[in-house]
Amino acid sequence: VDRRTTLEIKPIPDNQMDMPRITMHFSKFGSVMNVQMRPERKAAYVQFATHEEAEKAFKSPKSVLGNRFIRVMWSGIDPTNPEGAQLTAAEEAEAARGAARARARRARRRRRRTSRRPSRSPSRCTCCASAWTS
Repeated sequence: VDRRTTLEIKPIPDNQMDMPRITMHFSKFGSVMNVQMRPERKAAYVQFATHEEAEKAFKSPKSVLGNRFIRVMWSGIDPTNPEGAQLTAAEEAEAARGAARARARRARRRRRRTSRRPSRSPSRCTCCASAWTS
């Protein structure tokens, strides 16, 4: 059972890297226990009191700090020591599966986009519909 309570928020623009604003935004979802700022990574780690509160924030459709490009993800990092914490083997495997699914989605979208493009050289003339001759 997944009982994580920490979310990773990134990329946060420099002008929005403000602990009180981030704390205020996420306190709408529950009790924020800890916020760690990592400006060099353009990231913040927000720890909630319970998994349910963190999940509420994770599933919220609202944009973070009014910026729809800021992503909210589950963190595999200990918020009190983001530099040194390691993921468990199960979390690493889940992260790898998620990355593989994302790559597959992007590839499908690319194939769909390219399959809809008209061919560069039409086989018929556009003004009279006669076949091209070589």
